[in-house]
Amino acid sequence: MKNNVQLSIFNESMPGLDTAYRFTITGPETLRDLTIDEFKAVDQMYQIWARIDSWTLGWLISVYIEIQRRSSPSSLVAALIHDYSEVRGFDFDECVKKYNVYQFYPPSVRISGLSWYCYCTVYEAGIRPVDAAIQWLKRCKANNWTRAKLREELRAGSVRPVNQEPQVPGFFPPELQRTEDWCSGQLHCVEQMPNDAAERLLECMAGTVQFIDALRAKVAQPVAGG
Repeated sequence: MKNNVQLSIFNESMPGLDTAYRFTITGPETLRDLTIDEFKAVDQMYQIWARIDSWTLGWLISVYIEIQRRSSPSSLVAALIHDYSEVRGFDFDECVKKYNVYQFYPPSVRISGLSWYCYCTVYEAGIRPVDAAIQWLKRCKANNWTRAKLREELRAGSVRPVNQEPQVPGFFPPELQRTEDWCSGQLHCVEQMPNDAAERLLECMAGTVQFIDALRAKVAQPVAGG
């Protein structure tokens, strides 16, 4: 509360800044485009006066990217996040996570009283679209699930979000049945990823590539008796 009072006083000290964004229970919400000078002032203000929570960091990164892409539309999102994380001394992967979660859940759909980590858990589980993700979060709040319980329910698939087709029983577990949707949603991240990060990811995925090659070889084999 003390931080919010200080931030409000700061906004009033800069004419017009109170029309640029507002405080909400789930972090700042943009009302109009911020200028580069306004962003620098707000960013510095958060460093001095406030503990930057996950929603706020996601918002700051989002505004930074929007401002930078006005003058350079071809700038890669991942590269801009990397620049911001370097300047502010934040972990790059954490910044990417905060940005993705902030972008996925618009302020208008967020539910008060839930931890940011619950939102992140549902997002990382690959629940799409956002309406389906919100249904999971509503059930999480209604049932007072802990983050661990939410993760357990997501893995089990015992509670199906509204407007989502039921999982078809079969050989593959539910989390693999969502793989295609998850992959298509992550392609833009690969395209915008810095080269060094891409190299590290490729090293980590070496075993997966071998697995896919093995599957392709298996599918290519003629059917016995065919």
